[in-house]
Amino acid sequence: MLEFRNLKKSEREMAVNLADITFRDSEQISMGKAFPYIFNEGHLAQSFGAFDNGVLVSFMGLVPFNIQLGPAILHSYSLGSVCTKKEYMGKGIATELLKRVYQYIEMTYASILLISGTRSLYTRNGCYTFGNSKRFIVNSEKVLKNTSYEIREMIPADLINMSNLETQKTSTFKKSVTDLATLLNAEAYASCLKLSHRVLVAMKNDCLKGFVVIGLPYHSGIAKKPLLVESAGAPEVILELITYSLSFYKIEEIEVPVLIHEKDLIQLLSSFESMDEKNQGTIKIINEKKLSEQLSPYFKNHFSLTRTNGDQIEVTVDEKQERMTEAQLISFLFDDNPSELRRHLTTILPLPFPYTVGLHYV
Repeated sequence: MLEFRNLKKSEREMAVNLADITFRDSEQISMGKAFPYIFNEGHLAQSFGAFDNGVLVSFMGLVPFNIQLGPAILHSYSLGSVCTKKEYMGKGIATELLKRVYQYIEMTYASILLISGTRSLYTRNGCYTFGNSKRFIVNSEKVLKNTSYEIREMIPADLINMSNLETQKTSTFKKSVTDLATLLNAEAYASCLKLSHRVLVAMKNDCLKGFVVIGLPYHSGIAKKPLLVESAGAPEVILELITYSLSFYKIEEIEVPVLIHEKDLIQLLSSFESMDEKNQGTIKIINEKKLSEQLSPYFKNHFSLTRTNGDQIEVTVDEKQERMTEAQLISFLFDDNPSELRRHLTTILPLPFPYTVGLHYV
């Protein structure tokens, strides 16, 4: 009989090996290095596994994060590195593990779960795609020819100022200076695409005004385009850094994902080719009461979510009410949405949620 439980520190190597076999080839760094917040021994006890006679046969990495949305803090978990040995697939093991994950998070103060995938394992278990974004292709044909900043590659002494810029963003995964250094070195999402991090900073009058994290292909044989992984600073500074990176790294174009609430940056990039897409992965509301409590500072007025007898949730904002399914609620909060209630909230919705495949990808 299989045993389902949290992992122990001593089982790290089994978890890393299973993830590496599933997700990595000889060119890529180990998952153990790329995902330190999953595979760090101190964090591993929050992840879940299925064991057959003491051997790990299925794994789900679970990491807690706090997300800053203006004045509100969302307590959340992220789920990733989900893998099962081939001979154990199709037996409902991952579904049982996911149920254990939900039960575990319900015991915490977290309100939502972010999942790095969109497969049916998640969508049939209450998870939904969410958020609207654009992906621009920035090329050298329309870039700025001059810059008003001193632009250079980062040095370790920049980390504190880079972290300070991060804290000024409207929405972000909260992290310390040490977290930022760890994630820059880990290359979590970039390594999945066989990209390596390069970091440029913009200086003016000896002050750091912005930075970008660029993912560059390991070698010329990789088809994936260079990618903007993370950025901070005013939109015009970010644009100068992006366009400067083309000549600095001798690349023809770069993919720039921008979330729909980043209107000023979208406007600055509007002359470039773009496509519409969703935020990456899926989201599940674990507890609507905790979610409404955590979002109340953002709404600045009466906001509540109340589960009704059926599968609907009553949404109350400033004494206006509307009943929704979970899918409709997620669309109401995170998407461009035609809801009647949303017409009164056009200045604050959709929520300015951070991009889920930046440095914090799990």
